[in-house]
Amino acid sequence: MTHSLLGLLALNALFLVVGCGLLWAVRGWTAWSELARLAGVAYLAGVAGLCLPVTWLLVLGVPVPVPVVVGLGLGLAAAGLAVGRALGRPLPRWRLSSTPRERLPLVGVLCAALSVVFLEAWFRVAHLQGLNGGDAAAFWTPKAKVIYFFGGLDERFFGSLPGVGDFPHGIPEWSTYPIFVPTLQALDFHFMGGVDTTALHVQTWALVGGFLFAVAGLLRPLVPLAVVWPFLLLFLIMPELEYRALAPQADLTLDYFFVAAALCVALFVRGREGWTLAPAALFLGAVLSTKREGLLIAVCLVAAALAVTWREWRFFWPRLGAVGVAGFAFDLPWRIWFTTRGYGGEGPPSSLTDLLHDLSRAPDALWLVVRLFFSYDLWLIAAPLAVGATAVVLLAGERRLGFLFLLTVAFGLAGSTGILGASPQYPPADADATPMPRIVGSIVLLSIAFAP
Repeated sequence: MTHSLLGLLALNALFLVVGCGLLWAVRGWTAWSELARLAGVAYLAGVAGLCLPVTWLLVLGVPVPVPVVVGLGLGLAAAGLAVGRALGRPLPRWRLSSTPRERLPLVGVLCAALSVVFLEAWFRVAHLQGLNGGDAAAFWTPKAKVIYFFGGLDERFFGSLPGVGDFPHGIPEWSTYPIFVPTLQALDFHFMGGVDTTALHVQTWALVGGFLFAVAGLLRPLVPLAVVWPFLLLFLIMPELEYRALAPQADLTLDYFFVAAALCVALFVRGREGWTLAPAALFLGAVLSTKREGLLIAVCLVAAALAVTWREWRFFWPRLGAVGVAGFAFDLPWRIWFTTRGYGGEGPPSSLTDLLHDLSRAPDALWLVVRLFFSYDLWLIAAPLAVGATAVVLLAGERRLGFLFLLTVAFGLAGSTGILGASPQYPPADADATPMPRIVGSIVLLSIAFAP
């Protein structure tokens, strides 16, 4: 176990190094305290920035042992440093970055301290917990094991995964699920020196912590500590999160990258912070490469951003369009790989046309999705707080930011309703028999980040 934890520590340190190099290329930092604030953003950028090229290598049939991964990671970091230096980034200084005067700082510090306590408790659970999560045992981790043992994507294994014809109600094929999470887990196995499915949960724990501090870093210094950390603490105590946070599956990994991308887009839309475009594209690429549902929520985010910037479309639309195209391009190699091998079942067994011909399921589907979004049993009061905060923002005149959130939520809920309505194998009146809680969860976590 100690050897496995040391291997995971080395891999996640490499993620941070890669992310710092990428962050230096697109933004830089004038003080080391500024880098500390953005360390969570750098970590998530490093995870996406290293795992995505590794997936491309796997698609090309190139093995990815530890020396290859380390060389690729250090090469990306060095390239980022070289680009930043060529752009004339000033060397950081040993001083505190300027922040506005805080109100009620003890509230924020207390909530941050409680969040760290929660993370520490979750770590003690993570490094002793056996493989949990039905989907993790069914195909996420088995895919990672195949990548680890065979050195790539074994077509016989992927072709033998259960498909549409193997289920009575037409569940989509598992072969077409993107491979970002299996790739990440395979890297874990390589650095651990073996398949340790117990220590694997520490990687999911690290993603929780990285996401938490990434949101805090992106919101600061625009939002005071007394507002940021109570919402992040709410994120940690949500019942659904406690149930799924340490499961080595793709649902929450998708959510982390989606929320990070949405915050980057929001900063660009609100204040034209151009440095956020590259991380937004990278995070959207990770979203699309993590789960099929990523395409839906990525389209919702980009469409909402285009809608709220229509008055200045000449400036915003080419840049936002480039972010969307780049995000899709990151996932394109995997799509080419599975389509050229004849793997189908990527979408629901029924189409939108079928849904329009039979609208009897639509009201029940819409009611279920809305009910899940506001469910206290799953998310406590995250969604109502976000809606209330949006009302305050709109009254205060910050309409672009408020409508960006509302439109993303509206598009996401509408898309979820369409998926549920077009999938006859899912009963629209029974949430437990559908994947909707996980899909709607992406929008709820967006609420947690946008509400402050």
